[in-house]
Amino acid sequence: MPATEATPPLPDHKKVLIVEDNADLRRFIRQRLEPRYRVEEAEDGRQALEKARTWQPDLILTDVMMPVMDGIELLRALKEDFDTSHLPVVLLTSRASVESRIQGLRYGADAYLTKPFNIQQLEAQLDNLMRQRDHLRQCYTQQPAPAMPQPGLTERDQQFLDQVRAIVAQHLSDPDFKIADLYSELAMGRSKFFDKLKGLTGLSPIDFVKESRLEKARQLLETTNHNVTETAYLTGFSDSGYFSKCYKERFGVNPSQVGK
Repeated sequence: MPATEATPPLPDHKKVLIVEDNADLRRFIRQRLEPRYRVEEAEDGRQALEKARTWQPDLILTDVMMPVMDGIELLRALKEDFDTSHLPVVLLTSRASVESRIQGLRYGADAYLTKPFNIQQLEAQLDNLMRQRDHLRQCYTQQPAPAMPQPGLTERDQQFLDQVRAIVAQHLSDPDFKIADLYSELAMGRSKFFDKLKGLTGLSPIDFVKESRLEKARQLLETTNHNVTETAYLTGFSDSGYFSKCYKERFGVNPSQVGK
């Protein structure tokens, strides 16, 4: 695999976990990815599972043939664990058979590359997956209520996101609604809830609620006769001036100009 010039880094330096028992190959991949991503390593699936739970990477790149726990077992464990089921996984293996590909895809792999691989192809694959995930996150946050099942989500993740949307929608007009109320209604701890929502939507819980309120406000301004002050109160903003500031920052226009 000849070395080639690395492509420019992504602006937010997302996190990639490399899982590979071959130290030389693991080092080579890390050196290629580090200018673009924050990178952690694991030698086998068991190590990777622990790191995935604690570090919450944006993507996992894993070999299939490994000791202790192979890549397919890791993939299955990740997708069966609610804390990690949303993490995208790319399988990297020398097994080129159709059966091995089907097995990986059946357990929820997002992509499959066969050794020997072209490093630029690998980089492009990771970039594409990151951008697809960002696009999906935008779709999730722009839907104020449960909708059709979203591609790329496990059933449990879809249920979780639908529950969060429903709870937020129920309390949308309450300015005293707190994030603690949200994760308490879901019977989840603060840290676990934060990691899960951030992993699925790219937003912190506070930003998710704010985005939901602003999206609902946009709909009200475009489809009803409510003025700015009424819209602010209906979406949980107790200060119409602050609401107007947030709305303009989000949509690039003053709310008083919407629907006019």
